[in-house]
Amino acid sequence: MSKIFVVTSGEYSDKGIRGVFDNKKLAERLRDSQGFNECIEEYELNEIASQAKRGLNLFDIEMERNGDVHNCTLTSTTEASWLTGIKETLPVSNGNTAFFESASSYSGEGDEIIITYRLRFIGWAKNKEHITKIVNEKRIEILASNLWPPDAVEDLQ
Repeated sequence: MSKIFVVTSGEYSDKGIRGVFDNKKLAERLRDSQGFNECIEEYELNEIASQAKRGLNLFDIEMERNGDVHNCTLTSTTEASWLTGIKETLPVSNGNTAFFESASSYSGEGDEIIITYRLRFIGWAKNKEHITKIVNEKRIEILASNLWPPDAVEDLQ
């Protein structure tokens, strides 16, 4: 499969494309020549058609440390592009993972919030059972490598 390299700059509504290349070195040259904080996003050409031909769908799934699944849905590559700028992204095969905070409060000796982390994964799979199996294997790898962020407690007082 062919890849393209998209040089972007800015964030949110200020984000724009600086250039699109079929060669990573050219993309790096543009990025390095500019005075902005550009990044290079890498995409497979015709990825959706290729994966669909193989009978795969793109899923967005969240999994807790204990393996509980949340929000397992079909998604699109444009919705998956949020992963590009996340600093806590861990590269894995068949998708990308990122941790994000999920805050829940409880009443105890004071006003505290417990911050826990879920694993979010966007990748190709045959169905929900298949993507759940893939993510569970990644969860086990991440836990075994001691890469899962510890829970935190914040006092609101």
